Amino acid sequence: MRRAAAVVLGLMMLAVAWRGPAAAPLDEATALYRRGDFLAAAVRARAVDGGEGLTLAARALLAHAAYQATPEVRSREVADAESLARAAMAADPVNAQAVRLLVVALGYRAREVAPLTALFRGYVGESRSLLERAHALEPDSGWLDAVRGGWHAEIVRTAGPVLAESLFGATTAAARANFARAMERLPDDPVVRFECGRAMLALEDPALDGIGVQALEDALGLPARDAFEDLVQDRARRLLAAVRAGDRAAARQIMETDRWR
Repeated sequence: MRRAAAVVLGLMMLAVAWRGPAAAPLDEATALYRRGDFLAAAVRARAVDGGEGLTLAARALLAHAAYQATPEVRSREVADAESLARAAMAADPVNAQAVRLLVVALGYRAREVAPLTALFRGYVGESRSLLERAHALEPDSGWLDAVRGGWHAEIVRTAGPVLAESLFGATTAAARANFARAMERLPDDPVVRFECGRAMLALEDPALDGIGVQALEDALGLPARDAFEDLVQDRARRLLAAVRAGDRAAARQIMETDRWR
């Protein structure tokens, strides 16, 4: 009996050694994320040493902040996600996902304040530099294309097309091109299609409404692969219904929820 127990224990220890000490917590954190338990996923991922765990923790916090958090805690969660993304980049300087997540976090931080305040705090300049850094690390990334498309669209929306282009080089054409490339590179991803649709509709340019509606329809035509994509599709469904009903006020309110104002 003792010999059998010793053999079992030895096999268990071998399995743990084969997987590596960080594998189990990271796998658990990923499973929690996919189920939509974003806060639990963030806590579990923080326990993993190195950039990979910090990156997943930042991603989970941003997901919770955007889709589940109350207004009272959103700002704190975004600030925490920003810190985690910066720590992930420090731990792994070639971690392209951490760079992208930091751009997203800075975008959320910018949306909490007036455009001039965001400019003076350096959110726009830093995010532009980060996009260049991310491009050097992963030039063919569809996710980077989507983040860059959102960056262009948001600056055009807040600053207006003339100032956006003259001060930051941001244009509607660049937003459209980046989103189109993102959707081509990620044909099965509903999230990039929702982001494209929301960004085009938020510009409130009738010439872009058709592009926005089509992107939302495409987002809803793809199967959701995890809880986060379920949440995204729910918001896409509500936004599309408001647009089809001609209720701009309701559509704007849904999109303002994304911007937390």
